Amino acid sequence: MNMQNNFYKKIGKKIRDARNEIGLTLEELNERTGLNLSKGSFSSMENGKQQISIYQLHRIANALGVPLNSFFDELENESDFPASDKKIINEL
Repeated sequence: MNMQNNFYKKIGKKIRDARNEIGLTLEELNERTGLNLSKGSFSSMENGKQQISIYQLHRIANALGVPLNSFFDELENESDFPASDKKIINEL
C-alpha cells in the first residue's frame, strides 16, 4: 500500500469511528454536511479509496462535532502524509 492510500485509510477510519460513536448513518452524515455526495462516495472516503478535500473534511468535522485537527492525531510521522502535502505541512 502506498503512503497516500495509507493516509486516506487512516483519515477514513477516524471519520467512520466518529460517525459510529454518535450513531449516524452515511445518509445522515451526508445530510448534515450538505455535501450532497452519494452513500458510495462517503463509504469510499471511510474506506480510504477516495481522496478527501480539506473542504470536505472541514464539513465532515463540523457535522460530527469534532475539531478538524482530530483527524490528524496520530499522523505525526511525516511518512503518513502524501508526498504532495509534505511541503505544505512543513510550512505550517
